[in-house]
Amino acid sequence: MKRFLLSLILLGGVTFAQQQQEQPVDSAKIWLSIGRDYLNKNMFEDAIRNFKRSLRCNPNFIPAYLELAKAYIGVGTSYISRGVSDTGYMYIDSAEVIYKKIQTIDSTDSRGLQGLGFIYSVVKKDYNKAIEYYKAALAIQPDNVDALYGLAKVYQNIGEKLTADSVYKAAISKNPNSVGINYSYGLFLVELGRYDEAIPYLEKAYQLGIEDKDKEKEVLLALVKSGIEGGKNKKELYQKVLPYADILIQRDSTNYVYYINRGDVYAVMGKTSQALKDYDTAISLSNNNPVAILKKAMYLTYDLKRYNDAIPVIQKLLAQPDLSDYYKALGYFLLGDAYFGVANATYQSAKAKNSRPGAGDAVRYYEMAKEAYSNALKYADPSLRDQISKRLDLAENNRSKAFGVWKGIEPW
Repeated sequence: MKRFLLSLILLGGVTFAQQQQEQPVDSAKIWLSIGRDYLNKNMFEDAIRNFKRSLRCNPNFIPAYLELAKAYIGVGTSYISRGVSDTGYMYIDSAEVIYKKIQTIDSTDSRGLQGLGFIYSVVKKDYNKAIEYYKAALAIQPDNVDALYGLAKVYQNIGEKLTADSVYKAAISKNPNSVGINYSYGLFLVELGRYDEAIPYLEKAYQLGIEDKDKEKEVLLALVKSGIEGGKNKKELYQKVLPYADILIQRDSTNYVYYINRGDVYAVMGKTSQALKDYDTAISLSNNNPVAILKKAMYLTYDLKRYNDAIPVIQKLLAQPDLSDYYKALGYFLLGDAYFGVANATYQSAKAKNSRPGAGDAVRYYEMAKEAYSNALKYADPSLRDQISKRLDLAENNRSKAFGVWKGIEPW
């Protein structure tokens, strides 16, 4: 009985000792959890206070150090954004000290080096040091996806696109379901003009769920752009991105740009009535914004070759008050092209009917085209003047030919 009681006492003592030993660790986790709640709400000072409590319970608790560094960065960048740089960088330096301390606690933990890479890439913009720290982190832990992601962003920022592309692919291969990596790589591919390649990554980022609504909108806009641009070579992309154009409009039915974007998709898909309807909606919502009017006018002129329908739309543009010289030049240039198109069609119709009076009608349209081109030259900057001048010369040559036919001087 005595031995049994003694064993119970010893066992109880061990249990009590274990509880005493485990209690600080558990407390550290509790304070860490409370601190994270504050950090997620951007209540950085409250987060810092609780992370420090966690570390008083366990001075070697790396998760608390990592979160404390994030909180310091949050406070620091907030001060810097408000122009209080000295105070801001004091907090950033504190975060840097913490990341370095993690290495002294556990030299096999790459997250401290990764954090240093983040500070030097995102905050201090010292890209060479950032690369050094990210590579050091990857030397310890090659599967550190966040370090790969950060390194890819650095290479992208310094213009080393091939290297950035390679590192992005390595990061995605290790974590194909990362919202951030799919988001960044998709936008990177759009930046490179590799639109058809970008779409799967942008779609995946969207489908996985992007918490930041501004970034989500950025992805939706990039998807629509990728469909319009990439669809020039792969027609099926138009249909693929149309639902995303719809989503943008569903979320904000007052944004005229979204209707222009969807109108562009409908236009290249050959859905004429839907495209024109969206362009009209954009014109109405924007209170006759020149861009919206130009979109419809250009679609009618160049895509549909409905010149007579385009002319009143262009005239509406030119009638807008306070129109800049840039838009006046474009408007008159476009008006010249519309009249030129009518003139050519009129001449060809007259030729088919052997109607010399019809050639006279063409002459009048060529003269209207010339007048519009001449007006365009008054407002055009050097980048447009050469094109307008060439079109003006062509209109004069065609007018001379049509005039000769009309007067019976020249054959058809």
